[in-house]
Amino acid sequence: MPNSPNDMFAPVTRGELRAELAHSKTELREELAHFKIELRAELATKQELREESARIRTELARSKTELYSDMAQLLRSMEESILARMSSLMEPTSDHEPRIKALEAAVFAPTPPKRRRRGA
Repeated sequence: MPNSPNDMFAPVTRGELRAELAHSKTELREELAHFKIELRAELATKQELREESARIRTELARSKTELYSDMAQLLRSMEESILARMSSLMEPTSDHEPRIKALEAAVFAPTPPKRRRRGA
């Protein structure tokens, strides 16, 4: 069998093995260092997290203020609508008193005394 670099059964010297292991070790360290740099770039720092948290709190406070403002405006509008309806319902009753008295006077007026016929 011919000896080729890809032959797994070819004998190697200790020096060749050490050189290959050192080369693999160097490649692995470089790869890990590169991966570490990429990972650090992707991870947020504590300061970035604090800034994002502050931004979210500010946005929530603004949204809460807007919600309260919208709710207050809606409630005022509903109150005005209810008061207008109540007022329109009560308007016709303003002249009830005189009409009721006139009706009562006509219906419940004392009846004139009956005259007796003579000769009966």
